Amino acid sequence: MIRLVKALKHFKGVLKASEEDRLTYVFKVIATMGNKRYEKTRKAHFRNPEFVELLKLKPSLTSQINDLEFLKSLDKNSFGYAVYKFLTEEGADQDSFIKEYEEAGLHYNSVGVEKLYNERERDLHDIIHVLFGYERTFFGETSTVLTHHWQGGLSGFAVIGYAGILGFLLGRPLKTFLLLKVVFSIWNRQRKVNLRSYPLELNFNKPLNQVREELGILPKSKTLNLFCEKTSRKKLNKLF
Repeated sequence: MIRLVKALKHFKGVLKASEEDRLTYVFKVIATMGNKRYEKTRKAHFRNPEFVELLKLKPSLTSQINDLEFLKSLDKNSFGYAVYKFLTEEGADQDSFIKEYEEAGLHYNSVGVEKLYNERERDLHDIIHVLFGYERTFFGETSTVLTHHWQGGLSGFAVIGYAGILGFLLGRPLKTFLLLKVVFSIWNRQRKVNLRSYPLELNFNKPLNQVREELGILPKSKTLNLFCEKTSRKKLNKLF
């Protein structure tokens, strides 16, 4: 069920919060926006025995992401090492991330296989960042939450993503066409990708480019690069 009043309250928190506290409010917004599509996607995957077995794999996606020493020990070109670099160089705090996710109620008091699914779903956020090459910039985060939503995630991801885009456009209405190109590029890169069914748990030691190729992830367009990468921020500032 959508709780609009609470969502608006928490969204104000997103706008006012410091960088360190913003994630707490983001999760709270997501938790208030309903989960019909998410439940439908989850039930569809639970009907696939191979996917259920994937959820039960040991070590799990969660345990491997939390084992920084393991990720650090992998080849420098590997998918796992790229996850390590993202988590350490971007200053991510995985313990805080998990705590805030759970406190917002995004696990829906799940147990058993449902709990494994929700944990994996939560950890797909950082995986999307790494596999799609979206840095922790405003547009990098927007690209990540939109990708997560289009892959069959919570409606709250769409609310956060679209609200961010709308807020950007309100001050720059003449750039609407350019931003639509960016949004289309984000959608197009993920539309033939199925992150949930891919055995990420077994592929941390594979080269990052090989994992991207197996998933069918397209390279970023020049326009998307301009919006998402920190190194392009000066060019973006001149453009706007």
